Amino acid sequence: MVCLIIVWFIAFKFKVIDIFQLKIPLFQSLIIFHACIIIRVAIDLLKTATLALVLVGLFIIALSSVDSALSYMLALFLRRTA
Repeated sequence: MVCLIIVWFIAFKFKVIDIFQLKIPLFQSLIIFHACIIIRVAIDLLKTATLALVLVGLFIIALSSVDSALSYMLALFLRRTA
């Protein structure tokens, strides 16, 4: 199997054969299977990255809200003591 992939890679690299003109059903189904796996991994990665960005954004908003509240409370405390 590894030899077949190496031969295919060399032939495809030098444009000897086209991947979609191969008549080996097992090889074509293997390529389609791996393409589906790659697409699923890419979609999962995109979902994870989006979730991470949303969580970081919410964390920044929460921290800025806490900072604003603490600043307001400190200003009130300093006015009362002055």
